[in-house]
Amino acid sequence: MNNILLVIKKELHRFFGDGRMVATLLLPGVFLYLLYTFMGGLMSDRFMVGDDYEYRIAVVQGSETFQQRLNQAGIQSHVETLSPEDIEAYKTKLANDEGDLLVVFPENFDQSVLAREGTTPAPNVEMYYASTVPGSAQAYTLAMGIFDSIKSPISFYINQGNESADVIPPEKGLGNMMMSLVPMLLLTLVFSGCMSVAIESIAGEKERGTMATLLVTPTKRSEVVMGKILSLGIIALCSGASGFLGLFFSLPKMMVGLEDADVFSLGLYDYVWLILVVFVTALLLVSLISVISAFAKSIKEATATAMPLMLVVALVGLTSMFSSGAQEETFFYLIPVYNSVQAMTGIFTGDLMIGNVVVTIVSTLVYTLIVAFALAKMFNSEKVMFSK
Repeated sequence: MNNILLVIKKELHRFFGDGRMVATLLLPGVFLYLLYTFMGGLMSDRFMVGDDYEYRIAVVQGSETFQQRLNQAGIQSHVETLSPEDIEAYKTKLANDEGDLLVVFPENFDQSVLAREGTTPAPNVEMYYASTVPGSAQAYTLAMGIFDSIKSPISFYINQGNESADVIPPEKGLGNMMMSLVPMLLLTLVFSGCMSVAIESIAGEKERGTMATLLVTPTKRSEVVMGKILSLGIIALCSGASGFLGLFFSLPKMMVGLEDADVFSLGLYDYVWLILVVFVTALLLVSLISVISAFAKSIKEATATAMPLMLVVALVGLTSMFSSGAQEETFFYLIPVYNSVQAMTGIFTGDLMIGNVVVTIVSTLVYTLIVAFALAKMFNSEKVMFSK
């Protein structure tokens, strides 16, 4: 029994005495907390509007009862009255985020509801909104709540006979969703490829002892660094390309019945920009993981130490899912990794601004050179490269 306790004490001391091992124990909980906190904030920004938001509502043959309930609910709104001839034009405005809700009342709606008898046909109210616009989707929900509060089950109908109150076609909505998903998936695939090859190439060689053989050759250590970064970047790019092609060919299988969805309708230049962005991103990630691997004494230690970087990349990748399009300000394209996500989002959603993509590529290359310079300094340090 004493021997068992000694072994337990030894193992626990070895584990909890190493800060990096303790970090691996805590990281899953930290990761989940940060992930869901971050996702909650992004979802709130993407799908909700603030309490001070003023809803843009248009009505045709308006209702005093509806307006009164709207005011009583404390909902800030700007209501304009349209003629029946303006209905189709306003639907286009809804799709372009130039309005939030269109309500078409039948003639004499208030009087019809109050005076209606059981045998009289119930009037029908038509409502239209854009599901991809947060303010519009929320306005539709609020209006449904108001109508539920002022009608009995048979007093009037809402959207009876209409196929959909949503002015956004299903295929376009799904296409936008897929487009927002792809940058995150692509970044994840590239990072996975970088993680697997960079750790094996640096920490793996240190662990096997082959790194020492490489470093005593006449080749300059800075040349070794650049050779590894470029070669590993190419391998990671191939890994990402493989995953992208798998996604590309699998999407049609996922979207049966929605063949008109505008997914991956990219031109030649779009693919060129995309490849350049992904390649420079792979170079930066490979460089960062190589620095981590150079400090580590083994593959296991390098993998554990790289977990925080994986957390950061995952959180940054999530931003593409909860954004309505790419950022326009150039400043965002100077932020490492985030700039790549924004550039890919712009390419896939058609919001591509060449200047911002160029800024992304140039800035990412500059960051890669800085990290490569630091890695070269580490390769010149005998203490770092030959630590046991």
